[in-house]
Amino acid sequence: MKQSYGQDWMPNLKNLEIIYIPIQESDGHWYLAVISFKARVIYHVDTQLDFKCTEDKQKTIGLACEVLTQMVATLLELDQQIKTNTVGLCEWQIEYARGIPNLRSSLNSAVWIMKWISKEQRFKPILSGDVVQMDVATRLIIGDHNKCLPHIQEEAHSFWKKLT
Repeated sequence: MKQSYGQDWMPNLKNLEIIYIPIQESDGHWYLAVISFKARVIYHVDTQLDFKCTEDKQKTIGLACEVLTQMVATLLELDQQIKTNTVGLCEWQIEYARGIPNLRSSLNSAVWIMKWISKEQRFKPILSGDVVQMDVATRLIIGDHNKCLPHIQEEAHSFWKKLT
């Protein structure tokens, strides 16, 4: 696996702090398992957190962690520090990320998961819904796909000049 994908897709594992595992349920809903090696915790990030169904989701997260542990074990050239970091991964505590609005719908769960993954090393298990919505809106407005982008940039520069 490392020979096939390592050059392009696998980071230097000695500096690995976080692994993101997006999980899609059969009904189309997405949620995220975030493995934090620093905190030795697995965060369950979910916009449709129904505590009646969390046991099944935690089992799925546990299974993903088992598979990940087996994958790491097959990378024989890893040094002892990396092997030590993943020992007991399946027993790490699963915590729910706080501050995520419970949308009671799966319609935009994938958008939220992409947003969390885009945070990369800045992952925090607490986030305000207003912050996510504003960030996604800003990215949509200034994205290359927006035909109004040149006009928006022109207006922004004009406004900025007035302030300075």
